[in-house]
Amino acid sequence: MEKQGMAIPYRVLGETYYPLKSARNFSQEGIASWYGPNFHGQLTSNKEIYDMDALTAAHKTLPFNTRVKVINLENGLATVVRINDRGPFVGERIIDLSHKAAEQLGVIEKGTARVRLIALPNPADEAYPAAAATQAIENFSVQVGVFKDRGNAGRLARQVSDSRVEPRIKGTETYFRILVGRYSDVEEAYKQMDALRSLGYAGAFVVVAGKKP
Repeated sequence: MEKQGMAIPYRVLGETYYPLKSARNFSQEGIASWYGPNFHGQLTSNKEIYDMDALTAAHKTLPFNTRVKVINLENGLATVVRINDRGPFVGERIIDLSHKAAEQLGVIEKGTARVRLIALPNPADEAYPAAAATQAIENFSVQVGVFKDRGNAGRLARQVSDSRVEPRIKGTETYFRILVGRYSDVEEAYKQMDALRSLGYAGAFVVVAGKKP
């Protein structure tokens, strides 16, 4: 449904869906299901041939080719899939996994599982460090604020444990963001995000951080 970066709305079963233009900072929790042999060899929504042994998935609104970390919240297993199809359009399910992805997550026998989706950085997205394009993602932090004034950034950083101020240049402007922690496991970063939100930092979210100097 998307062409040349455009997100084109589509209708299924009487409901209109609006694909996202960007997966930046996207996360979601809900029910995952899987689809396999009955669809193997058929066209996906982005005109690929569905291969049930590939690590792919269907999502209703994420941009095609978005890489998503899927964490099974029921058993702790995780895998990374690429979005190449639309769906699932059943109940409140949020993602349809390929047979291979479901196998890696331990979902085959049960059929469904509660999962957390985390969109991984697109190297072409200027909001992520350029290093992400050439190296594996190794560090995550939680952003709790961003300011144009370094003094204001410093004041907030002094209020939050294990935080630091990092400058960010965008065009001709310099911004100062307050980041908390460094985590090699993105799920640990999300646990910290949840903790910070419970303390009143409602706008906290996980970002990719640079390597520790």
